[in-house]
Amino acid sequence: RCKAYGTEVKVDPHKDGTSGLKSHYATCKVRISSNEDSTQTILSFKVGGDSSSHNIPSPIRCDPETIRNALIQLIISAELPFKFVSRPEFVHFMSIACPKFTVPSRWTVQRDVYDIFLLEKVKLNEYLQRTSQRVSLTTDTWTSYQKVNYMCLTTHYIDENWNMHKKITFRFVRLHHIRARILVLLLIND
Repeated sequence: RCKAYGTEVKVDPHKDGTSGLKSHYATCKVRISSNEDSTQTILSFKVGGDSSSHNIPSPIRCDPETIRNALIQLIISAELPFKFVSRPEFVHFMSIACPKFTVPSRWTVQRDVYDIFLLEKVKLNEYLQRTSQRVSLTTDTWTSYQKVNYMCLTTHYIDENWNMHKKITFRFVRLHHIRARILVLLLIND
């Protein structure tokens, strides 16, 4: 019996018995969402390891902390602007992908990225001191949409496995200040 309309759905006991329910659910215009349990897990199905046709159900939870960390990693690795999270297209996508996830504001994303920056900065300093690496520094400057000048200091180094790494440190600079230019020169000469 359909909870929305109260109509009866025919079931074929000789088959799996759910085809009628599935087809009615696909065409049913009214869905009752008030009975949803926010703690209930959603089942996904993994194909069995061998070549069998059996699917193994596995629960998936919409963990907001994991999704938020993945979002921060996406913004960092794809070099997306912080305001990306407030775009209507992204908010719509997240409402479909995980309706129970609240998209953080761009200010929250900015704080999260800065926290990761501080952690990575400490790890990089410890690594460089521990291994006595030689580094190569490059600088670049640009102006944001808000007409704020930035300087980018990039540290390049090669690890013990001969893999090249680059770490970027952003520093706010007012280019019309001569002291900032002298500071950059001193950093490069050290």
